[in-house]
Amino acid sequence: ELSRIATVHPQPHDIPMDFIATEAGIHAVTASGLELLADGNRVGAITRALLAKRGAAVIAPAPPDAAAGHAGPECAPSPCDRPEIERGSRGDLGAAVAEQQ
Repeated sequence: ELSRIATVHPQPHDIPMDFIATEAGIHAVTASGLELLADGNRVGAITRALLAKRGAAVIAPAPPDAAAGHAGPECAPSPCDRPEIERGSRGDLGAAVAEQQ
């Protein structure tokens, strides 16, 4: 928060963020600016809505696998790996934030 600036002057090659984490908490990036999300459940709901809208699979964490010696979540494909997802558009995040209010 101490180093906050009005803009970073986005360039055409930049990939916009959906959320920004600061010492104050997690902020959703919306068309009107940053919105502090005080409720962790709301962050999860917005994230799930974004993933569903973008066609990414939401996969629950896998149970511990004693045979493999590890436990961890299964990973869905990165939205950046999906050519059908239009980069540079934040309209979907604004809609997801509005739906969760």
